[in-house]
Amino acid sequence: MSSQDIDNDAILDSTIAKKRSNSEATEYPRRRATIACQICRLRKTRCNGARPRCQLCVDLDADCVYREPGIKLDAGDKLIIEKLNRIEVLLQSKFSDPIGQSPLSSNSSTAANLVHISSDDADNRGGPWLMGKSTDKHFNHA
Repeated sequence: MSSQDIDNDAILDSTIAKKRSNSEATEYPRRRATIACQICRLRKTRCNGARPRCQLCVDLDADCVYREPGIKLDAGDKLIIEKLNRIEVLLQSKFSDPIGQSPLSSNSSTAANLVHISSDDADNRGGPWLMGKSTDKHFNHA
């Protein structure tokens, strides 16, 4: 096979691909039922989506039942919902515990461990807040 034959094959392949993409663009996409009824789903047949009964269920004199579609979530949505659920559980446990018995309140509370440092120290330490280090003179010891 010569290089001329290879070039001709490449040109032919690209021409066929262009023809396919042009013809596909002019064709209308097939019309689909948004959801198939349970009978059509079980039989793996095409459902026309007619309500209250699709054509197959009319022909079979069967009950035509449509399952309502659920909400489709992507991975980011699922993470957000998962974190929101955790926050709700924390809030519920916080408000259901008697005052002073919450797991978040203790002798050395989280707020007491977070101490604001002067702006000069913040530049040297990477931020205005430190958590739980007792070597700084600005810490409030409970």
